[in-house]
Amino acid sequence: MALSLSACTPFAGAYSEQAYLNATSLKARSLALVAVSDQPYSSHRDDVAEVLTDIDAAYEYARGLPRNDIVTEQWRLIRDPGASSAVSPPNGGGAASSARPSAMTMRAKSPSPSTP
Repeated sequence: MALSLSACTPFAGAYSEQAYLNATSLKARSLALVAVSDQPYSSHRDDVAEVLTDIDAAYEYARGLPRNDIVTEQWRLIRDPGASSAVSPPNGGGAASSARPSAMTMRAKSPSPSTP
């Protein structure tokens, strides 16, 4: 009986419109920063700081949802500059590292090649 009850337990948490809005908004804002990544960092410092703060907020929101471990881990990786995340200095150092802020860029992820 216990086996049949556990088989009915949802694997992931319920759909969250707020989580969806967090993800889609941050994707669009990150891509907008990628589009201007050839410009000096100092020109977009406030925009980058805002996106980083909102990524932290999205992580905290996801972490507070029940049965949301997979999504929480995805946000943790996104916010970890050492994991080649969306927002990281090109030298691999974190935002708090000794990296020069002028060298910080938004890096576009290349899609993985598909295998036949």
